[in-house]
Amino acid sequence: MAATVEPYHPDDAERLKPFYCQQWYRRPTEEASRLRLELINYYHHDREYTYRRDMRYIWLSEYMYTLKYTTVHPRVVTALLLKRFCNKLTILYYSPSAQGRGRVECDTLVFACILKKWNTCHNGRPHIDFGHFLANPVRLTSTGPTTRPAILSAHQALNEQTASFLDRIRNGAAGDANDFLDPANDKLLPICRAIILIFDQRPNYNRDDSDDYLYLDEAIDGMNVIMVLTGEDTALSEPITFESVKARALPLARPDASGCVDAIRVPIAVAVQFMADLLRKEAAFDPELIPNSIDRDLNPGDYVGVVRAPNAEEWVDGALQAADERGIDNVSSVWQIVQDIRASDRGEPCSLLWHDWFNSSWKGSRNE
Repeated sequence: MAATVEPYHPDDAERLKPFYCQQWYRRPTEEASRLRLELINYYHHDREYTYRRDMRYIWLSEYMYTLKYTTVHPRVVTALLLKRFCNKLTILYYSPSAQGRGRVECDTLVFACILKKWNTCHNGRPHIDFGHFLANPVRLTSTGPTTRPAILSAHQALNEQTASFLDRIRNGAAGDANDFLDPANDKLLPICRAIILIFDQRPNYNRDDSDDYLYLDEAIDGMNVIMVLTGEDTALSEPITFESVKARALPLARPDASGCVDAIRVPIAVAVQFMADLLRKEAAFDPELIPNSIDRDLNPGDYVGVVRAPNAEEWVDGALQAADERGIDNVSSVWQIVQDIRASDRGEPCSLLWHDWFNSSWKGSRNE
């Protein structure tokens, strides 16, 4: 249970003097060190929260980019959509056969399972800056591209438009679109040109009858995906093969992919691990594949200016300085952490800094 956050009272200013006074945080006291450490934890937690929220948004069907026709319009990749295609390892094409009733919950569950596995593949600390993630989802309609060749053709068209748009931005010839991206960090990854994912079967999952929870580590076992090679792998360290996952292959069950050596159906968990391993391999070959810069748009921003801090230490300096200037109750991040520390000192359960899985009846695993 999360700790109860007490409402601010004027007398709290006196009680909080061990935590707050003019420039107190620069003094080498145990309380100051503890608060500073907790604020650093808050900084990383809030950045991850914002990242998860933004990623979930683009995975909801009503906001998911949709291909309604077999031919991709020459200007379908707009400035607002462009960022979704940047810094993703691939595109996951959401076939009509995988869609249906309860789509919002289904879409969120698929994303939550992929995110949980993606985090596990990176020891809980995946790169989150500039929208870096496994895949950007693209929903297909019954009138859009549904066969493997048609999806591959659409994928090539989307990549070409994305690459062309990015070139115009780097050359300063994209008008207002130059404000949407960071040319140094928003990139079309070469892995995205080389491989796609096709999600064409609805998830098969059940809640646990004993406690009515749905566990993501188990729900993901009821999901599978087709990985398809495009043949565009000249920019990679070496051609991609599926040799390492052949033992986990499932029946393709698609007439348009029967006998293909460039397509394989596997459990989603296997596909996510395969892509994570591929990223590590290609990042070792090309260190610029993953930006080293901090995406300041993810920074906590409950006060002006500090949100643009380039790292956690400077963000904490700014937060504490803002607390000095405005009062601790007017800087929500500092106030929240002080409350959290006080609750902990009283022996109360304290779990303000944790992430749920987008549904109160979902858990990442039975150990949570």
